[in-house]
Amino acid sequence: MGSQTIVENIQADINDETDELRDVISGTDLSPDIGIIMISEFFDPEVIITSDWLSTRYGLNISAFAVEIHKLHGESFLSFRQRYPLKELSDIYEVRRPKRKQPTDTDLTWDDIIPKLDYPFADKGISLCLKHRQGDPKRRRFGNIRRNYDGFKWISINFRKKYVNIYTGVGKEYGIGRIKELLGDDYEITEWKDGISFLIHTEENFNKVAEWLQL
Repeated sequence: MGSQTIVENIQADINDETDELRDVISGTDLSPDIGIIMISEFFDPEVIITSDWLSTRYGLNISAFAVEIHKLHGESFLSFRQRYPLKELSDIYEVRRPKRKQPTDTDLTWDDIIPKLDYPFADKGISLCLKHRQGDPKRRRFGNIRRNYDGFKWISINFRKKYVNIYTGVGKEYGIGRIKELLGDDYEITEWKDGISFLIHTEENFNKVAEWLQL
């Protein structure tokens, strides 16, 4: 499918949660090089090792995502976690492939994103982050806003539609303890292979995080 076909399929589903997805698809140049995308509840180590072998030896573009279902306040949510390649590798290593020129008339800016976020501190939060990084408005993300900071290998801030997601690389025991010191019991935390992520719903908690990160 091309971008237009995907957007047409999204628009066929009358749902107020599709706006963000339409923006991401419309503002992203889809890669024609994708070979395999795997989605499962879990992956045996052999699957990931084989994926890495195919990617390293033959240059196959392959990704793996684990999916989980969570229930919160009577609602069900799907959670996708990238298992291969590691999500943050693109922030550390430059991908050596020909770069295609992106059409400037479809580029999103943070000014385009802010009105689509459902919390009043979005403008303030993005303005603070822009003092340190340009970020990626297409992905609504400031990758590596801090590196090797307060015991964390890296910290990224993601501005989602209904909340801010702080994604980190850190030892889980230390990371959970440090976030509990920072926010008390008012946080939602998720563990992943190389760290933790946690959600921010209130301006008070975002201010605590901003002060901690010296934004």
